[in-house]
Amino acid sequence: MCPLELGAGIIEGYWTPLAAKQASWAVAHLTPQESEELFDMLGNMTPSKSTLDRLPKALNGQTNDSRPWGQTNKMN
Repeated sequence: MCPLELGAGIIEGYWTPLAAKQASWAVAHLTPQESEELFDMLGNMTPSKSTLDRLPKALNGQTNDSRPWGQTNKMN
C-alpha cells in the first residue's frame, strides 16, 4: 500500500471509505450476489461478489484490532 492510499483511508487496497460504507450497507441487507447485481444496475462501481463477501470480514478485522474491549464503532 502506498502513502497516498494510506492517507486516503483505502480499505483492502480497493475501497474508499465512502464506497466501503455503501458496500457494507448493501451486504448487510442483501447477499453478496444481490449486492453485485445492485451495483451493476446502479453503474457507480462494479465490485465482484467475492470482493463484496470479503469486505465485512476485512472491516471486522480492522475494528476488532484497533478498539478497546467493549467499545463500539459507529459508522457515520
